[in-house]
Amino acid sequence: MNSNTYSDRKKTRIGYIISISICAAAAVAILFWKKIFSLDETKEIFGVLSDAFFVPGALMVCVGGLSRLGAAGAYDSFGYLFSRFALHNIWVTGKRREKYDSLYEYKQAKDEKGRHWLPYVLWTGVGATAISVVLTVFYLVL
Repeated sequence: MNSNTYSDRKKTRIGYIISISICAAAAVAILFWKKIFSLDETKEIFGVLSDAFFVPGALMVCVGGLSRLGAAGAYDSFGYLFSRFALHNIWVTGKRREKYDSLYEYKQAKDEKGRHWLPYVLWTGVGATAISVVLTVFYLVL
């Protein structure tokens, strides 16, 4: 067994554990904020449960989608502009930042470094949103 694949699987597993934990913590916080334990009707409980899963799910889908777009290079022009014209270029600091002459060179350097995105955040958000849809159906049926 290749140690690199084991390391990749371990990182992915840890990423899923962290993103599921964040989503669950946000859902529990919303449940307490909406005071689910003081509700009497089943329909209201399903409505609050649906909200509690939809909000963190939608946020995680957005973060995961934006990270995917960023890994595809959708925001390279913004990164290039900030690297060229940001305030850290005006003040003298101890760090020497690499300057690129063109956007093409900047994109090539980013490609050589490697681009990474967060698929576990996207799929955790999709899962939480799917749970929210199921709970919404129960809310509407009751």
